[in-house]
Amino acid sequence: MLPWWLQYLKAVALVLIPPIGAWIAWQQMHIASVRLKFDLYQKRYAVFEAARRLLAEVHKHSNYLDFKLEAYDLETSDAVFLHPDKLSEYLRELRNHAAKLSDLNGKIGSFPTAGESELSKKRDEELEWFNNQMDELVEHFKPFLKLDKSKFWQVWRLPFR
Repeated sequence: MLPWWLQYLKAVALVLIPPIGAWIAWQQMHIASVRLKFDLYQKRYAVFEAARRLLAEVHKHSNYLDFKLEAYDLETSDAVFLHPDKLSEYLRELRNHAAKLSDLNGKIGSFPTAGESELSKKRDEELEWFNNQMDELVEHFKPFLKLDKSKFWQVWRLPFR
């Protein structure tokens, strides 16, 4: 036979163990939810970074023929799964304009000067379009990458405070 204090301890433990287990399970579920949001943020930011790199490359090397579109395609290929269709469409539009600019750069050197002025005009229009895209890019990605302080602090809030 067990001492009386040990019997009471067993009874109290039987009452306390299920709520403690439920609290631990809730905390694990909360941590998994935060981890999922963090992983999604990282993947979305990688797509944003690829688009930003393409814009920087176009601004830096506007006369080049190749803007490393293969790397851009590879880095933004997951965007269809991570972002709404409107943003994926915008990323395709960025790629198409970069390809068009690259094509125009290739044609400018191969045409005589008479046809070159029209191509230069089109090239300047494409460069002007790219000059406006950094702000546009941020506006497109802002809803998906903006960190809200109140939500951040709610992550660390314990449920029984």
